Amino acid sequence: MSESEGEQDPQTQMDPEFAQHVSTELESTLEERDARAVVHVGSIRDPTIRYALYAAAATGNDRATALLSRAGTDESVLSAAPIEAFTGGTAGGVGSGARIDSLACTADPTAHGPVAIAFDATGWLVESESAGSHPADALASRLTVDRATTSTDALVLTPPSVPHDAALHLEGTGFDLASSGVLERARAQKVDAEVAAIERAVAAADAGVARARACLGEATRKEPERDGASPVRLVIDDGSPLTAARLERTVASAALEAGATPVRVRVTTSAGMPRQAGTAAEATESTGLQAHHPLVVDVTTRTATGYHAHLTRTLVADIDGGPYRRGHVALAAAFRSVAAKARADTHPVRALEADLEAEIRAFGFGDGDRISATVAGVGLDRWEEPTGASETARGATLAVAAGIETDAGVVRLADVLVTSERGARWLGAVDRSLAVGR
Repeated sequence: MSESEGEQDPQTQMDPEFAQHVSTELESTLEERDARAVVHVGSIRDPTIRYALYAAAATGNDRATALLSRAGTDESVLSAAPIEAFTGGTAGGVGSGARIDSLACTADPTAHGPVAIAFDATGWLVESESAGSHPADALASRLTVDRATTSTDALVLTPPSVPHDAALHLEGTGFDLASSGVLERARAQKVDAEVAAIERAVAAADAGVARARACLGEATRKEPERDGASPVRLVIDDGSPLTAARLERTVASAALEAGATPVRVRVTTSAGMPRQAGTAAEATESTGLQAHHPLVVDVTTRTATGYHAHLTRTLVADIDGGPYRRGHVALAAAFRSVAAKARADTHPVRALEADLEAEIRAFGFGDGDRISATVAGVGLDRWEEPTGASETARGATLAVAAGIETDAGVVRLADVLVTSERGARWLGAVDRSLAVGR
């Protein structure tokens, strides 16, 4: 079967708009740099390799399609712990009360060998590891033989992250290498199919937070035995305390049911700081979460094809005022401001971060308060371009996160904003309400 034949697996299929977007970016750069090809080598776990394989598969390249089909939803490929880890009941697992926190891949990182992929004026070439041969050698041979490369067009462009051994293989075949971020720039602009994938990840995170709201609302309020002696605690139906670990498992389960993997789920208390041995936050694991105090629910989800989303909400069961309400109003206003700025024009990412912080400070927060404001791209990687000085080109999907930490507690929010020719919009349900009632 030729590389242009074959039927795409539904898990790997991208539409023609995606293929056209990538090829247009690469062709323009090849012409501008007078280069022969764009080449990258790495594991399929590398988001840029995976992105290039999606682009090749979208043009009908059967080698790319076969690699993606074999990978499927393999958790070792997608750099996350096995799904069972979120619901299992074995000793030390989540079912026994362990916290879900940035779970690392437990699979053998060498289980998937390197992939070499190239794009030139005639299309895509894909090579994978074979006995006794590095894929970069095979790819270089095909570029020189199949594509009639000569000494006058031996310049190839590679990402700065290309492995050193792969670069040596390419140079050993006679190619001159030059660095280019064209694949990262292409990834920074999402087409509709990618936005839809990220929106599915957002919807799963929304489902997790909605389940957390319901759980907090349905929990029984355990009043102190003596007035003012202790805070009001939250307990579940069997009378046991509603802990941060229980709430994390609830959120993770809802996200799974909604069709995405919960890569990270974290519930924080005690001024927003994660549980540490010997702290007040650890005490909530035995005595239960408190009513009238803010809880930060932080969720990162990922679709089967590897696209991520971040969502953070601050929730208060039976809110009775408090300084965190003012902080929440400030964050909500800051999010409205950054969306308006993104709608109006393109900006460097750091300008959006500065706008977030300035709006928060306008509400009187500053000296003595810890203010965080972060904007970065999100997609096949949890954090990707555009970042820092990079411009937010139309089609960018941005994880927007901000928080205020004071002596009274912490308030945090995070959402995903997508820009387009029509402006900018938040993905998901966008329920940022603070209060959770019965």
